[in-house]
Amino acid sequence: DVARAGTEILVDAAAAIETDELETEEFSPLAIVGMSCVLPKATNIDEFWQNVLGKVSTITEIPGDRGDWDDYFDADPSARDRTYSRWGGFLEKVTFDPMEFGMPPNSLRSIDPLHLLALKAAKDAIADAGYSKRPFDRSRTSVILGLSGGAGELGNRYSLRAHMPYLFGENAQKMIDAAGDALPEWNEDSLPGMLLNVTAGRIANRLDFGGLNFGVDAACSSSLAALHVAARELHSGSCDTVVIGGADNTNGPNGFLSFGKTQALSATGACHTFDARADGIAISEGVVMMVIKRLEDAERDGDRIYALIRGTGGSSDGKAKGLTAPRAEGQISALDRAYKSAHLSPATVELFEAHGTGTVVGDRTEIRALSSFLADAGAETASAAIGSVKSMLGHTKAAAGMAGLAKVALALHRKVLPATIGVTVPNPEAGFDTSAVYINSDTRPWIHSTASYPRRAGISAFGFGGTNFHVVAEEYTGNVESVAGGGDEWPVELFLWNGENRDTLIETMNLLAADIVAGATPRLRDLAMSVCERAVVTRAPGRFEVAIVAGSLEDLRSKLDDCAAILAGRGALRNGVFVSSGAVTEIPRTAFLFPGQGSQYPGMLSDLAIRFATVREAIERADTTLDGAFDSSLSRYVFPPPTFTPEAEAASKRALTDTRVAQPAPGAGETGAVHLLKELGVSPSM
Repeated sequence: DVARAGTEILVDAAAAIETDELETEEFSPLAIVGMSCVLPKATNIDEFWQNVLGKVSTITEIPGDRGDWDDYFDADPSARDRTYSRWGGFLEKVTFDPMEFGMPPNSLRSIDPLHLLALKAAKDAIADAGYSKRPFDRSRTSVILGLSGGAGELGNRYSLRAHMPYLFGENAQKMIDAAGDALPEWNEDSLPGMLLNVTAGRIANRLDFGGLNFGVDAACSSSLAALHVAARELHSGSCDTVVIGGADNTNGPNGFLSFGKTQALSATGACHTFDARADGIAISEGVVMMVIKRLEDAERDGDRIYALIRGTGGSSDGKAKGLTAPRAEGQISALDRAYKSAHLSPATVELFEAHGTGTVVGDRTEIRALSSFLADAGAETASAAIGSVKSMLGHTKAAAGMAGLAKVALALHRKVLPATIGVTVPNPEAGFDTSAVYINSDTRPWIHSTASYPRRAGISAFGFGGTNFHVVAEEYTGNVESVAGGGDEWPVELFLWNGENRDTLIETMNLLAADIVAGATPRLRDLAMSVCERAVVTRAPGRFEVAIVAGSLEDLRSKLDDCAAILAGRGALRNGVFVSSGAVTEIPRTAFLFPGQGSQYPGMLSDLAIRFATVREAIERADTTLDGAFDSSLSRYVFPPPTFTPEAEAASKRALTDTRVAQPAPGAGETGAVHLLKELGVSPSM
């Protein structure tokens, strides 16, 4: 219906907004001061960010420990009691110590795992905010969670047990006995343990919070709905701190069958958001928690601030032909209310985290609605990046909005435009060619040099039943040091050793290799730091030197063996292994060589500009210095929006080869590289 109505619907929606009499009160900024998560392939927020930077898809086939899914799978979507998808996002095993929370271990079997995951994540978020030991007013701390779907997997099993006599009469007890542990026993912990709406209460109970606690169910927009409510609680002054989150682990047969029968699941097992191949969602599970406070309180308390919440808005789709089809009018209304509450123009937003489910109608409707809204606000074509965390995580349902917000908060904090994955040919019906948004398929530094306002982003979540929410976020520009965009993990680490003779080095190599073989599992970066610190302290002329670049402990072990063999005269050098041919008699001198015009290419130094504020800031200074010299900013030539055709790629290269651009562009990057090397203690002799 939306597709047939086309532009007419968008025009009607824009007209409706012009006559909207909704009054919006001043929305005081809120600060995100703590974050945590348990998501597929990420048990903490740092691992999640590394997956985002690395464009890691966390979608897999249903793991074997989740049961025999052959009993449920059938490629025919119409097959009775079968699902045509066997892919999704699944949590790995998480260690939970009940004694840490004062819970009797024998009660755990009667508690839905979602309670335990959320409890652990809430405590981790408090710790991330710096309040593990630092006192704060727990009596004025609330817990508001986005939860949906009624009962969880444990509740479904209790329900099945309760209905066995009704379904099977006198044979029921035999079947219950045969099921064994699959059907939980009823006891005094069963009722609170299986109710998802008690999850917030369990957190408040175990962590001693005296504010409000409740769950909000707005289907797939539940967690942003919870944030919408939490913001108003903070503004009203009824609490000072809110643990806000989204949690969903309903990835069992119920979820796959129900989504499958609505034809919402991807038959290819991937969420190709905004791609021409988009054929549906991949459902996932996860928990995301945040700690939010009023900005003035966070600044007073000296909190680390990831990002600010500047406004929220919600709407319903109103009367439509169906409950599950998206409606442009409703989405535009939520956008309008969010930016009115923030008292800022959506044309100043440079990153949008879309709901982006990867359904044909859903993606088309969302892009058209957003494009129309931004055009009315005066946004320029291709002025804002758009993506969706669902492209890598799948759809975490009730937690989806909060997962998107976590991605955006980290992007603002680290000044990186994160990639969305799975797009090779943009959806031709979405109208990207003329839209203010472009698909950001590459991880890129977020250059923000000439604007008079901070970096800003918008996050959307839309739920079944036509419930729409949008959040406006902004970077915090208070007294903070620049943060490295890449986080704490690197693809590889550098190891250095030196010694007075070959035998000493060979013994060192062999001992470390033996420790790894014996099962030692230090973090690669920690081991590298320990080894390098010792090498730097003992470095002096006349000592043999060895360097290894390794990406894992196993890679390191293999290269240690190679080093020992090379030092003993039995091996040959290979990539990532460097051994001095003889004792170093003097520290070698270093020269810097600066390439000129002809060396430039789109995206050059992007990896360094992402990971090091020094490099990004040098390019931003060049932007400011040369403001107005080109048709666009210098950085726009260096880091153009991603392209999807050979013609567009060639055009980006041509634009950068113009002499006016091709000379200052490498100069800006080289300036950043020199400043970075200086920070690392590398100075040229010539």
